Amino acid sequence: MTQVWKFSLENKESQEFEMPLSYEILTLQLQNDIPVIWVKVEADNNWPKRRVVIETFMTGNEWYFTNCPRHYIGTYQLDGLVYHVFNKIV
Repeated sequence: MTQVWKFSLENKESQEFEMPLSYEILTLQLQNDIPVIWVKVEADNNWPKRRVVIETFMTGNEWYFTNCPRHYIGTYQLDGLVYHVFNKIV
């Protein structure tokens, strides 16, 4: 079954979510001043799960990237600051 799920992001560098094996991050936007990602998933009641790591970095701050690949999700602005969000592939 295909669904779109919503995940609110907290103001921290790294956070983890549990998602089905088959997922696609559609967009990142602010909703009521909260950064949110919408994700298309293929899920049913017994879906196999995977850990998804979302990282957020502010413009001008040092980024502690390791050799893990990352996919850029998007950028948002909030309270005069600019944040860049990535999906860390683990």
